[in-house]
Amino acid sequence: MLPSQWPLVVYERTKDQFEVVRKILASPRVSRIVCATDAGREGELIFRYIYEAAQSKKPVSRLWISSLTPDAIRKGFDKLRPGSEYDPLADAAQGRSRADWLVGMNLSRAYSLVYREELSVGRVQTPTLAMLVDRELVLRRFSPEEYIEVVARFQGKVEPDKASFAGSGLVCENFEYGQRNIPLPENKSLADSYSVHDMQERRDKEGEALADPPLP
Repeated sequence: MLPSQWPLVVYERTKDQFEVVRKILASPRVSRIVCATDAGREGELIFRYIYEAAQSKKPVSRLWISSLTPDAIRKGFDKLRPGSEYDPLADAAQGRSRADWLVGMNLSRAYSLVYREELSVGRVQTPTLAMLVDRELVLRRFSPEEYIEVVARFQGKVEPDKASFAGSGLVCENFEYGQRNIPLPENKSLADSYSVHDMQERRDKEGEALADPPLP
């Protein structure tokens, strides 16, 4: 479905409140409208929908603030911008809204027909659901196994009382032997200046953290 027109309809349950706002916008006492919705794409779209549904033609200024402190509000009113400057933002918001409708309506119908049951597809909803499902499948396939945490402290050659470097690595049965080495610094001069002074290997089946082995 590709609509040639996109009619704007006021929800029945919000019709009374909309009528209150419409009368204010149409009041002869109001000469200019200040859009003070959220400073963002969705806030801009909400105002544009209300403005269009009320069939208002009055000039619009935009209040763009992210803080609701009295000082921030006063500064915002001192820097009001013409509403027309935010037309591209409104267009982007409307494009997102229509894309949601097109993807949701068309793909929901297509998948429902293919699988012969009522299915819901959404531009954001479906990818988000897919990520949750993928993560759930990973958790269900998880198989706990015993592992070894190797913690080593390297003693400096030049100044053994001052220089030291601690390294650690996890080892389990699925690791290749070549990956069981504790990683050393990429700086070769630093690695060359250290040697393994002592190493201890301990198993922990309860999952408690292992402390660094003390230096002798």
